[in-house]
Amino acid sequence: MPVMDIENVDAPALTELEIRSYMLYPEDEARRDQFLTYFHANATFESLEEAGEKAMKLPISTLKTLLSIPISEDFEREHVERYLEGIIAGKVFLLYVEMLNDTNIKDASIKKAKKIAVNYYKFEAVAPNGLKSKRSTESYISDMWSKYKSVSHLWAGRMFLMEFYENTDELAKVNEENPLVFASIGKALLAYHDLHNKSLLTKSEMWQLPDSVDIPGIVLTCYGLPDTDREFIKANYKNSSNKAIKKPNNRSKLK
Repeated sequence: MPVMDIENVDAPALTELEIRSYMLYPEDEARRDQFLTYFHANATFESLEEAGEKAMKLPISTLKTLLSIPISEDFEREHVERYLEGIIAGKVFLLYVEMLNDTNIKDASIKKAKKIAVNYYKFEAVAPNGLKSKRSTESYISDMWSKYKSVSHLWAGRMFLMEFYENTDELAKVNEENPLVFASIGKALLAYHDLHNKSLLTKSEMWQLPDSVDIPGIVLTCYGLPDTDREFIKANYKNSSNKAIKKPNNRSKLK
């Protein structure tokens, strides 16, 4: 399995930034380096500005890398766009794991998870200009899955937190106090996934954190799909429900 090369293992905020570079650019090492250089340089400039400094010196190698980065506004826009794309892959992975652990549903598949995701995003399908959002199309969601599949468990950790903490202020506080909790959730979801021999993903496909990264310990219990998603599967796949077994109505829980 591929293992991330994380240098800053003692500072959670910097560790999170390095993990995020893999999540945004899972197949592009050069772009990951640019991403990290860009944000480190921004932080350095801001620190110097606050200190009242008017000049600073950077290594030639860093300056060369900075010169190869697009205009900051474009880079920031790309960062936001890729974040939104990755979240979609995370939603698919989260749904797939919940389906695998739902004894009311048989024959779990990525295809079904994508179908549920389309249904999930259809509520935001109409943009202010009246046009259909591309995020609610199966072809787009399939493209995003292919693009971020190798880090989808980590994006699923992000998605889980977004759904668990509906209040954005609470979510921001959790992320600030413990920047790596999403990685713990992602690792736990991947472990749930790996319990099933019929799962469609292999460990060789998924980026792993090195043992040197100390992530928080959590207790995650997966009960299966939410009721609305379970009913959607039953309505669209007649042979996918196991009516003999009943499960709790609540989905995954975090302690």
